[in-house]
Amino acid sequence: MNTEIELKLPFELPKNYKCNKKNLWKKQGILFTPEGFDYWYEKYIYATNCEICDKEFNKRQDRYLYHNNGIVRNIVCNKCKKIDLT
Repeated sequence: MNTEIELKLPFELPKNYKCNKKNLWKKQGILFTPEGFDYWYEKYIYATNCEICDKEFNKRQDRYLYHNNGIVRNIVCNKCKKIDLT
């Protein structure tokens, strides 16, 4: 009996998306270990709702990594990324 759940991406990934996202996050001052990047990238691409207000993401551009001093906290919507959660 196979109990693995197949995850489906909520949007189609363009070519070189992972590499481009890694470079963008690095420019934004977000620091990752190699394992940390893979964890947050997977969580980011499969996210369907804001982790703060639970708003559903409608498209790829709706989601953001909320971070403080380079440390990622949540995957959030445009509205919640403007909230200071510190």
